[in-house]
Amino acid sequence: MSARVVVWVLLSGLVSAAQAGHGLINSFAGIEWLPEAGLLPVDFGWRVDCWAEKFEVSQADSAEDAVGLLHAHAMERLAEAVLLVKRGQAGAAGPALEAYAGLLAETAARIDKLDEPGRTSARLAFAARLLEARYIVSTEYPDLPREHRKVLGPAMEAAQGAYQAQRAPLSRRNQESLFFREEEVRWSWEQGLAADAQGL
Repeated sequence: MSARVVVWVLLSGLVSAAQAGHGLINSFAGIEWLPEAGLLPVDFGWRVDCWAEKFEVSQADSAEDAVGLLHAHAMERLAEAVLLVKRGQAGAAGPALEAYAGLLAETAARIDKLDEPGRTSARLAFAARLLEARYIVSTEYPDLPREHRKVLGPAMEAAQGAYQAQRAPLSRRNQESLFFREEEVRWSWEQGLAADAQGL
């Protein structure tokens, strides 16, 4: 067998593993995890903190900076919801999850108003961050309390919907650049849903 054939076989195996979402290649290696949750919806002052964040966005130096702040705040809301689920307080996670979905929608609306080429760059970056958020939740999901974790399902759906909306206008090349991460998220979330189905 020639060296070229051996290399081709090895590379084919690696690609197949990556496409399976659970092989040798982890396309999310080194990503920044959820931020540390600060105030929670159950805490006094949480809504004031959210209003302060809105003011911060309104004072951003540029539209691009505002987009970055909005998504950072969205990740904070997601972190709050996950922490509440870990504590067995899924019923208290509702406001954080609602705010998360609202921030995703506002981020998308702001991106739509950007001029090119900034709009495409922001769209691609936002799509990548949405995949990261879904990967993080799907990775943590099986270890969360079984009777509480399903509350995170709507957040995963909101992130998926926002992702599809950002992905659709991208060029084929940009869409293809997201492929391996899409597959890894799909596989990871399927494992979480399978755990629910099996009562694990």
